[in-house]
Amino acid sequence: MIKPKVRVVLANSLSRQYTGGETKFEVEASRVRDILRALEDLFPGIREHLEEETAVSIDGMIYDDAYLQEVNASTEVFFIPKLDAG
Repeated sequence: MIKPKVRVVLANSLSRQYTGGETKFEVEASRVRDILRALEDLFPGIREHLEEETAVSIDGMIYDDAYLQEVNASTEVFFIPKLDAG
């Protein structure tokens, strides 16, 4: 099964730490978990940081736990730092 290319945007702090400053990517994915796998393949170590320290915005809707959310070629996914409610 061919997965669509999904637009992914990372927060600047993540891009500096893991991607050499790149913030925008296109990866093949049908769910957010596929995006996490693809980014981990490209940038080892990033997945744990994304899972624990970011929320996910899918087309403007923010999710704390988006692991199984479906995405498609028209979807734009942002990984943003979680707000500290403490």
